[in-house]
Amino acid sequence: MFAALQETFLERSVKIMAMTTSNRPSESKDETYVPHQEWVRDVDDISKGVKSIGFPIATDEDGTRSHLYNVLDENDVENLNVDDEVTTGLAFKSRTLFLIGPLFKGKHYIRAVFNYPAAVGFNTAEVVRVIDALQTADQERIRTPANWVPGGDVVVHPDMTDDEANEKFPNFITVKPYLRLAERPAGKLRVQGLMFRKGNLETFVTGRTLQTRWNTGDRRCS
Repeated sequence: MFAALQETFLERSVKIMAMTTSNRPSESKDETYVPHQEWVRDVDDISKGVKSIGFPIATDEDGTRSHLYNVLDENDVENLNVDDEVTTGLAFKSRTLFLIGPLFKGKHYIRAVFNYPAAVGFNTAEVVRVIDALQTADQERIRTPANWVPGGDVVVHPDMTDDEANEKFPNFITVKPYLRLAERPAGKLRVQGLMFRKGNLETFVTGRTLQTRWNTGDRRCS
């Protein structure tokens, strides 16, 4: 969960903020209803020895912001009672995450959006991987290929000339005129059940290894 990775995000200069819908307890007919303030305490209790929640959580009691951001699960809209001044039957939020970039030309831009149905949990390692990919791309004028993980080969930006690429990536190779690959070494990084290593992505849950390789003749790029 994100609480366990707060330091990982901090290392990348990423701030976390959460938002949750929260019905009024007195109007909830669900005996299992837990207001989010109590839920946070439960998370802290369950996660003892890991990390307590240290980021802000905004309350969206009437669903105004959830509607604005379009993050309600359409499959559960029958729970929504829009006639109430304060909605007592809010649809489940879909699990939606926005990666918002730093200030650029006076604005903050959305760099990536994750949107899962309410029944599917986030893969926090994938969130970290996308952050690493975006920050690497911004800093080094590269793009990342499918299944890229930190330490894997990157794609030289198409706007970069071969001379520029030679200066920045001396050992880059040309697979196709539009596909030039370069090495970008990275240390070993383990995040929430996944280990990022050069050349592969190991999933410890299944014990399987996913590998993507380009056969370039002189060397194989993992």
